[in-house]
Amino acid sequence: MNAPAPSTNQPPDALWSKLLGGGAAVAGTLVLAGSTLGVARLQSQLPAGVLLLAVGWWLLREAAAHGRAAELLARERSALEEARAALAAETAGRQRVEEELRAAHQTLQLFSEHTPMAVIEWDTKFRVTRWNPAARTIFGFNRDEAVGQHASFIVPEAFRPQVDKVWQGLLQQTGGERSSNENVCKDGRTIVCEWYNTPLIDDRGAFTGAASVVMDVTERKHAEDARRESEERLRAAIAASGTGTFRWDIRTNELSWDEALDALFGLPRGKTVRSLENFIATVHPDDRPGVIARCERCARDGADFAMEFRVVWPDGSEHWLDDQGKTFFDDAGKPLYMTGACVDITERIKAEAQIRQINASLERRVEERTRELQATNVALHESEEHVRLATEAADIGVWAWDLKTDELNWDARMFALYGLPAHPEGRAVYGDWRARVLPEDLAAQEARLQETVATCGHSHREFRIVRADDQTVRFIQAAETVVVGADGKAARVVGINLDITARKLSEARIGRLNAALQSRAAELETANKELEGFSYSVSHDLRAPLRAVDGFARMLTEDCAERLDDDGRRMLEVIRSESQRMARLIDDLLAFSRLGRQTLELQEIDMHGLARAVFDELAALETGRELRLALAPLPPARGSEAMLRQVWVNLLSNALKFTSGCAVAQIEIGTRDDADGGVVYFVKDNGAGFDMRYADKLFGVFQRLHTQEEFTGTGVGLALVQRIVARHGGRIWAEAEVGRGAAFFFTIPKRQP
Repeated sequence: MNAPAPSTNQPPDALWSKLLGGGAAVAGTLVLAGSTLGVARLQSQLPAGVLLLAVGWWLLREAAAHGRAAELLARERSALEEARAALAAETAGRQRVEEELRAAHQTLQLFSEHTPMAVIEWDTKFRVTRWNPAARTIFGFNRDEAVGQHASFIVPEAFRPQVDKVWQGLLQQTGGERSSNENVCKDGRTIVCEWYNTPLIDDRGAFTGAASVVMDVTERKHAEDARRESEERLRAAIAASGTGTFRWDIRTNELSWDEALDALFGLPRGKTVRSLENFIATVHPDDRPGVIARCERCARDGADFAMEFRVVWPDGSEHWLDDQGKTFFDDAGKPLYMTGACVDITERIKAEAQIRQINASLERRVEERTRELQATNVALHESEEHVRLATEAADIGVWAWDLKTDELNWDARMFALYGLPAHPEGRAVYGDWRARVLPEDLAAQEARLQETVATCGHSHREFRIVRADDQTVRFIQAAETVVVGADGKAARVVGINLDITARKLSEARIGRLNAALQSRAAELETANKELEGFSYSVSHDLRAPLRAVDGFARMLTEDCAERLDDDGRRMLEVIRSESQRMARLIDDLLAFSRLGRQTLELQEIDMHGLARAVFDELAALETGRELRLALAPLPPARGSEAMLRQVWVNLLSNALKFTSGCAVAQIEIGTRDDADGGVVYFVKDNGAGFDMRYADKLFGVFQRLHTQEEFTGTGVGLALVQRIVARHGGRIWAEAEVGRGAAFFFTIPKRQP
């Protein structure tokens, strides 16, 4: 039922009475509500001023019931005034909060509409309830198409388990979630997004949905993937090349490096050097001062580090390293730290040593060929000018080709060989070489060079070029070797060029001379055959009359001796003696002529035994003489036994013959060292000797230094000895003094011509 409206002209006490009556009713209602809902909940749902007013009226009623209404009324008036003021203040505060909330909502709405990030709200079923313009830009769906859709409409099948896990976390109100996954756009494109999710909770703590802020990070993700792949490729390349990296803190001297550098220093994996001092201790003692000086310069001046040095592994082995470091500075320009890389160059150092050995070997070969050429020129009586030109032609040009950089370098002699102006830094162009090679030689030379590089081997080539300056054709001998890098592949080619034009011309001339010599040899062969026939004819035709003369003289001596006087018998003896000497002379001449055609049958000869046997045979014929022989041990020789026997026979026969006037014949056989490292055999006697002024006539046919009356002989024996020694590649000479004996020396080389 409705209460009558209060009159405005009622006295205050009447008005307050009515208010008290109404207030009591409200207070009773609140008390009933408080007993039903609980005071705490009532406090949370009513404004403070209303609650205070109700409580005041309730207190007033209670006071009136106990007879203190007037006193309570005064108090309550004051309380009501305070409650009214508090109510007005709270109403103003609530209005202010509502205005701030409206402003914040407008700001949030403005941010949501204009942010480049998608803002999406979801209900408890993970369906879209809010979809801002940025979400449309990113995913391609407009708001009407998206609102009400389950989240799976933009999630690929493969990523739905991951997204469901995120949603479960939001349902359990475990806090915001950051996640990253692929999403599907309206046009079918797949993009990568980062999601920042938070659960929405009401004032009762109940889950009402979720909000998400989304960024398209596809391009960033691709860039990160590309950078990661690049880093992985770089790490793989560094690992494959065996390169180790390091970082040196110049201020603290702390040093750190990777496991690859552990391997380069022969250290177990993980035993990384921690300080510069530890690193210095691993350097070879001979290289340590230089490394220390370089490090000090880097720390002092900020210089970069670039050095090759040796390190000693724990097992004692030595290894070469190439260390390169870059210095970085602080804002004040002071050296701060250094980073760098290190590689093992032991194989390269070995290869360079091998190249030096090859170059030395090639130089020796060039020198040997030069000597051979000089010997050939001397043998063929070439002029000194040819020898000089051949020697000058032995100059060698050196080149190097870096297969990785394709850089070609020549030394000054290479440019001179090809008639090209020299580059100050030795830079050369492959096309310059190619243009100088004769077309008919080019294809084969390029193929051979490519084969050498492909097989990492060595090669020797000869080709012709046309010099750029004078257009002359030159013959070039080339040799090259491939240097293999740490990866086992060809890294560089190093080679030489040698101008062999003089040698080629000499070889051509030698060929012509050989042809002429062969023709001459054929002519000599024919002449020798004719001479042999002539010698046989002369021997036969001369021996028959001599035998007849000797025979008839012998018959006259035997049959008619009593009818001849002393002069007649002496003349017959002279006839017989001269006939026999003539026969010996014919035999010696035939032996001398045959010697040049006789084949050398070489074998090891016991020179000591042979000399002893010959002397004993000859001494047996020297009856009535006192002979003394001093025979030293003689080394063996390689030669023809028959010919060397003839040497000993002639030399010892001469010694016995020219000592015939001595009471005691003293003969010495021995050896002495030759200046060329060989052995010199000699026969000495104490006989008549000869004048050294005529020594050059000793070894000629029919050359004699004594009369027939003094010493008998044909004058062919020493000529025969000289020819035998020459056939063995040796030489013979004599030393003597008149009345004090003579000495004959001869050599027999170990290697026969």
